[in-house]
Amino acid sequence: MSALEPEVSPELVEALQQVGLQVAIGALPGETAVWLARVWPGRRYRF
Repeated sequence: MSALEPEVSPELVEALQQVGLQVAIGALPGETAVWLARVWPGRRYRF
């Protein structure tokens, strides 16, 4: 997980690992993308 920036919380890292980092490839449904954007503000996602 060396690509993640230091500001990423351990809880978020764990959550992303649990979904297999699918958000990184845009494989999650729209609702999940919106939820992630809310819990991880200031980030931009590619979908």
